[in-house]
Amino acid sequence: MAVEKKVLLIFIQADSGVDGAASLEDASAKRSLFSSLKDSALSNIIRRAQFAIPPLALMILSSQKVAGVSQTFCDLRFEKLPLDQHWDMAGISVQTGAVRPAFELAHALRSRGIKVVLGGPYVSIFPDQCRDHADALVIGKADDIWREVQEDLLAGALKSEYRVDTFPDLSIERVVGKSALDIKSYFTTNVVQTTRGCPLLQRARHEWPPSAPPEHSRRSQGG
Repeated sequence: MAVEKKVLLIFIQADSGVDGAASLEDASAKRSLFSSLKDSALSNIIRRAQFAIPPLALMILSSQKVAGVSQTFCDLRFEKLPLDQHWDMAGISVQTGAVRPAFELAHALRSRGIKVVLGGPYVSIFPDQCRDHADALVIGKADDIWREVQEDLLAGALKSEYRVDTFPDLSIERVVGKSALDIKSYFTTNVVQTTRGCPLLQRARHEWPPSAPPEHSRRSQGG
């Protein structure tokens, strides 16, 4: 009988700003008392703030079900990593403002023998900077390829790269489940996505020639 594979989907907060306090194992022991108190206060504020909503991207992935694979959602703004459990793979969506902590977390997980898949805006824009920090990269929108990643994990044949060159068809109805969420952590879980992509993309293409990509610090996360 095949053993079920366990996948941990992780939302990691930005390295600065108000996304929330880090909850890495033993992190508080390495930080000053002031930093720990500040992060605790920020986390409590965000828990009650109207903008504390779940990351829709990881909600979409957790809704992609494959027999023999179970997925668990971990929001590091409010939760600690469940490292007391066995995990076969971890998926991390890398935002531009969270590159450093995402890479540090990936290294810590891989050192425990957990395969790490990185995706998200930063990975799609700068894949070459990410290859050394993951077992696999998802480049582009993962909506239509995440099942394949899980199937490959189940078969023991995880590829180093999964590339999606087209956008998902948003006219197709897709069920997005909430069962993986800790509902009480959020102001609301009724998240609606009305559009995707940056409206300035065409202009950006004219201003930023492919031979000289823009500094990633100048590019917005949604663009």
